[in-house]
Amino acid sequence: MTMLSFVTWLLIIILIPITGLHVYWLFGGEKALDGALPNDYYDSKRLFTRHQLIALRIFLLGPVVLTLGFLIGCLLSLFPFISPYQSMIYKGFAILFIARGLLGPFFNRFTKKNAFKVRNAFIYSPVAFLIGILFYTLYLFNFLKMAT
Repeated sequence: MTMLSFVTWLLIIILIPITGLHVYWLFGGEKALDGALPNDYYDSKRLFTRHQLIALRIFLLGPVVLTLGFLIGCLLSLFPFISPYQSMIYKGFAILFIARGLLGPFFNRFTKKNAFKVRNAFIYSPVAFLIGILFYTLYLFNFLKMAT
């Protein structure tokens, strides 16, 4: 197994459960949702009607699920028409995830929820940073492959 395929499969193994959890939340699941949000989910449920919550889920989680699915599709080479742009895609998402990983602890200042602060500091930010580094590694491999 080459280093390139190892990094690709490692990213796929990380992204599939994250995508699955977001799909679960999109379709109404509530387990682990309160700890993943910087605000209190149950207070939000009291503020909004059922239809507003459904619209919020679709508006907020829909793009996340589509983007994660797109990334997994790119990693599995399911979209051959995107091949010329894979390097740019990897670089863009590397920057996005590294920024999320580095700036995550900064956002802890804006929430009072301890569960979110702890999970953000010890799970969400490090995982986002790792995903960013792995995407940057793929970008470098693609860049070096195009240069030769």
